[in-house]
Amino acid sequence: MTSATDSATAFRGIAEAATLLLKAKMAYVWVDQGAETLREGGSYWAGPELAGRIVRTTPVPRDNNSIAGTVVLSRRPEYLADVQHDPRWRHRALAETSELHACIALPLIHHERAVGALIVAFGSRGDFTAEEKNLAGLLADQAAIAIENARLYEEAGRRQRESELLADVVRTVNTSLELATVLQRIAEGAREVCRTDMAFIALRDVATDIFAFRQWPGARYADYRSFLIALQWDWFEGGLFKGW
Repeated sequence: MTSATDSATAFRGIAEAATLLLKAKMAYVWVDQGAETLREGGSYWAGPELAGRIVRTTPVPRDNNSIAGTVVLSRRPEYLADVQHDPRWRHRALAETSELHACIALPLIHHERAVGALIVAFGSRGDFTAEEKNLAGLLADQAAIAIENARLYEEAGRRQRESELLADVVRTVNTSLELATVLQRIAEGAREVCRTDMAFIALRDVATDIFAFRQWPGARYADYRSFLIALQWDWFEGGLFKGW
């Protein structure tokens, strides 16, 4: 779990460790998605009839209307007797069809920052023992470290790829005498660095203040050269305004 160098592997490793160590039916790792929601990072289901199972989930709110959101906000674990009777359990059909009842919900905290939540679900059972709660807490501590380590590895890898890409773009600019080749490489480089679906480059004709598209990698429409953007000067109350 702690040796994972990418988030997906770390999330699944956390879920698997929680399921097996606590002898649960399944576990989900929820991570901060932004915009006040948490998304599923990874999951694990125990037993030959459930192993490898993939259940589609939807993001849950990072507030007291979801179990994961509650423990992230409170930073305190919860030990629930039956999620089927808890309105904060967002995936009711999942609990019913898989006979999920008892649950341990743990905030994953690294250096005072809540990075996600670990939800471990069981069948019908009695109260959780002090030993189980202690083990779950230790697991949550290690899980938070694993998530942060994976994030740092990914960030370092992303920065290295960006540096290599920018160096390649600079070499193209410095060695090519073909404007089209230079513009194409710049547009492709911008698309890769920003991880976008499309990128565009339009050049301005100084005499007419008209911009014409020259490169558009990733765009489905194949002839942006027919599109022109005119730059116009307009008067408005208080002065001169430059607009499209």
